[in-house]
Amino acid sequence: MEGAEAEVLDPGREGWLAEAARRLDEEGFAVIGGVLPPGMRAEADAALLRARERVRAEAGAEALEAARRRGDSMIRFLEREEPVFLETLALPPVLALVEAFLGPAAILRFQMGNVMAPAGAGDFVPSQPQGWHRNFARRGAGPRLTLEMALNLEEMTPDTGGLLVAPGSHRWEGEPARERLEAAARPVPGPAGSLQVLAGTLWHRESRNLDRRERRTLVQQYGQPWMKPYVDHLRMLGAERAAALPERTRRLLGWEARVPATPREFYRPPGERLFHAEGGA
Repeated sequence: MEGAEAEVLDPGREGWLAEAARRLDEEGFAVIGGVLPPGMRAEADAALLRARERVRAEAGAEALEAARRRGDSMIRFLEREEPVFLETLALPPVLALVEAFLGPAAILRFQMGNVMAPAGAGDFVPSQPQGWHRNFARRGAGPRLTLEMALNLEEMTPDTGGLLVAPGSHRWEGEPARERLEAAARPVPGPAGSLQVLAGTLWHRESRNLDRRERRTLVQQYGQPWMKPYVDHLRMLGAERAAALPERTRRLLGWEARVPATPREFYRPPGERLFHAEGGA
């Protein structure tokens, strides 16, 4: 494993956003500290556990267990009943990074809770992210398509399921040999409350959680407005809740990326159309 841990940027210092953008371009990742305050971390962690129980009750324990045996330990549909997960979308450093990297019309593709079971547990099954992967295929030198974020609810280290990356691999073509990735592997610092940001095409993996208890993080992926999200966020929330959200949050959930369903919607003046991302607007 090469190199020391990267510096954690302070969002209260001048120039942090420009430096984060530079690191994303050159190395494919950056870390911003102090994004989630302690109270919100505790609230989000408790909400993750509640969401897991609701999903288990709705989908069935057998379905969740089958997913876990396949290596899928993610908790989904978080924002449906837990307002704190809508609040994390509007954190100032999150919004600043999304707009700087993808532009003002970017949308949320997914928001999930990542659960890392203790590697020493008798029924331990490695999750898929513990193998090297990139979350979005590289499309040559085209436009930036996705941005990945992990919000750390507690400190994450290489011994507790922390993140490992291959710096610069967001520019690599094809699928590299595992030996090349392991030789380039570098731990990403994960202080409690920090935000880890990855270019969507960066090769990365989780380390094994050698702690005696599970560790949980909040992961979010953002993309261009014409991309299909994993969940119909607006329909899931319902029209009344969606309309009551802050305008910026609604836009992240795809409010302005909807397509028209009637002639009346199609022939609205340009400033009133549902789909505002044409031409980069």
